[in-house]
Amino acid sequence: MSGLENLLEQAWQVRQERFPPVLGLDSPQGTRSISLTGDRCALHCAHCNGHYLQPMLNIAELGPEEPRLRGAHSLLISGGCDAQGRVPLRPHLERVRALRPGRRLNWHVGLIDEQDLPAIVDLADVVSFDLVGDDDTIREVYGLGHTVEDYRATYRRLRAHVPVIPHITIGLRGGQLSGETTALRILQEEGAEAIVFLVLIPTPNTRYANCQPPLVEEVARLLAQARLDFPDTPLLLGCMRPAGRFRRRLDPLAVRAGINRIVKPDPAAIELAQSLGLRLEHTSECCALARPYTYPRRLRLSAGTETVLGLRQRPMDAAPTTAYLMLEGDGCAMDCAFCAQARHSHSRSDALSRIIWPEYDSTEVLDRLAQADSLQRICFQVTVHEKALEEVMGLARALRQRSDLPISVAIRPAHIEDLAQLLGAGVDQVGLGLDAACERVYRQIKGPQWSRIMALIEGACRRFPGHIRVHLIVGLDETERELCETMQKIYDWGGAVGLFAFTPVRGTRLQDRPQPPLDVYRRMQTARYLMQHKLARSEGFRYDRQGRLLDLGRPDWATLLADGEAFRTSGCPGCNRPFYNERPGGTMYNYPRPLRGQEAAQALQDMWAGLKEEC
Repeated sequence: MSGLENLLEQAWQVRQERFPPVLGLDSPQGTRSISLTGDRCALHCAHCNGHYLQPMLNIAELGPEEPRLRGAHSLLISGGCDAQGRVPLRPHLERVRALRPGRRLNWHVGLIDEQDLPAIVDLADVVSFDLVGDDDTIREVYGLGHTVEDYRATYRRLRAHVPVIPHITIGLRGGQLSGETTALRILQEEGAEAIVFLVLIPTPNTRYANCQPPLVEEVARLLAQARLDFPDTPLLLGCMRPAGRFRRRLDPLAVRAGINRIVKPDPAAIELAQSLGLRLEHTSECCALARPYTYPRRLRLSAGTETVLGLRQRPMDAAPTTAYLMLEGDGCAMDCAFCAQARHSHSRSDALSRIIWPEYDSTEVLDRLAQADSLQRICFQVTVHEKALEEVMGLARALRQRSDLPISVAIRPAHIEDLAQLLGAGVDQVGLGLDAACERVYRQIKGPQWSRIMALIEGACRRFPGHIRVHLIVGLDETERELCETMQKIYDWGGAVGLFAFTPVRGTRLQDRPQPPLDVYRRMQTARYLMQHKLARSEGFRYDRQGRLLDLGRPDWATLLADGEAFRTSGCPGCNRPFYNERPGGTMYNYPRPLRGQEAAQALQDMWAGLKEEC
C-alpha cells in the first residue's frame, strides 16, 4: 500500500469513529456576494488581481428592496483590501445593517484593526479568515510586509469577539506548498471550530495565470493529514478550487480523506460517498454559514423511549408517545438546585429528574426512530454546554432525513437568533426552562439573570408565536399568585406553558424538599388550562394574603373541567411524559392518558382539599 493510500485509510477510519455518516453538499445559491469596494483593491494580489471582485454586487448600488437580493438567506460581505491588507468596513456599516434583517452574514475582513472589530460584532454571524503560514508567501502573493505572527494575532483577536472559520489555500504561492502545515499547526495551538480548505486556481490576468495548481496527490495528502491532526474538527473543501479533471480526481480523494462538507462536488465524489454509506445533506448557502453541524456519536434515551424503540423489554403502565433524547455534552454549565445534571450535583450522571437515561449508539437510535410507528413526536433534552446548538442542529437535520415526526428541543439559547436557526432546521417546538415563577425564587434556585431570561422569553414568544413552550415547576417556594401571573404573561406574549411538579432527586441541593401538595398542583393545572383556552385570566382570580388561589372567577368551573383534560400532561402536542414527576402507583400529578370519569371527579375534589382542611 502506497504512503498516500495508507494515509487515506487512516483518515477514513478516524472520520468513521468521530463523525456521523453524513457528507454535506453545499451549493451556495442562497448566498449573495457583496463587495464593499466595488472592483477596487489596492493589493493586486498575485492570485486574484481583483478578478474575484468583479461578479460581486457593489454595496453602493444596493438597498433593502434590491431585486438581486430576493431569495438570499445570507450574504458574503467582502471587498478589496487597502495597502495594509484590511477591507475598509466603517464607511459601509449602515448600508450592511439595512440589508441584514432576515439574513445571516459571513464577512471577509482581512487583517482587521483592533479598533474596527467592535463595529462588526453585532453584524457578523461568522468571519471567514484566510490564514497564511509563510512570510515569503505573504510578501510574494499580497505584497505585504506582515508576518505569519500578524496573521496569528488577527485570528486570535477575531476569535475573541466573533465566530471564525479559518481558510487555508493549498498551493497559494503559485501552486507550491509553502506554509500550509505551519498554518495547521497554528490552528492546533489556537483552536478552530472548523477549517475550510481551498486550492489555488491559476486565474487569467494575474501573475499566477500560467502556474499549475498543486498536484492532486499533494492536496489529498494534506487533507488526510489534517483529518488525523484534527480528529474532531469539521473539515470543508470550499468553492475555490480548479474545476474539470482536477476536481474529478480531487473530490473523491477528499471524501476518502474524511472531509465533512464539499462545495459543488464532482459527481464521482457523490457516487463514492454513497457507496461508502454516507448520507448526503444538501444546503444552499456559503459553506462557512452552512456550518458542518455534527451530533454526538452516542445519545442518552429515557427508559421509556428505550423500551418503545425495542432496545430493552420492560413492563410499562403507560408508554411514552414522544421519544426523549438527552444531549449532555461534557456536563451542564448551569447549577440549578433541583437538577441531577447541575454543575455541582452529586446525582447519577445518567439521571434527569427521576428518570434514568441509558446510552446508545446514535446511528442505531436514529434508525429505530425512523421505524417507530407508535410515536407522535421526538424531543431533545439539552444541557447547557459549548456545542449544544451545533449538536441539536446536526441531530435535527439527520432526523429530518429519516422521519417526518415533529421535533421539540428543550434548550437554553444564548441568543434569540439561535431559535430562528432551530426552527429553520425543522424543529417544531422549543422549550425554554424558566422553571421558577418569580425573580425571588429564580435567584435562589438558578442564579442571577432573571431579567435577561424573561426578555429572551418575551422576545421569543412574540417573534415565534405558537412555537415556544415555557417550562415552569410548581413547588419551588413560589406563591400560587406569582405562578398564575407569570403564566398569564407567557400566554399573552404568544407562548404556552409546560407545567411540572417539583420532584426531589438524590444528590441535588433540593433533595430533601417535598413535592408540592396535590391540591396546589391541581389548582395550578386548572389555572393554566383556563388561560390556555382563554376561559379565564389571572387578574380575574381571587387570592388570599398568602397568595393562594381561592376562586377561579368562573362559577361554571366544574363543568369546564369535567372531562379531566386540565390534569393531563401539559407540553408539546403529542407529549405525554409518563411518570416524569411520579412513581407508578404513587400520586399522579400529570396523567399521561385521558382520565377516566372517576379520576376526573377525584381531581376536581382534590383541587380545594387543602384549603377546606384549614377552614
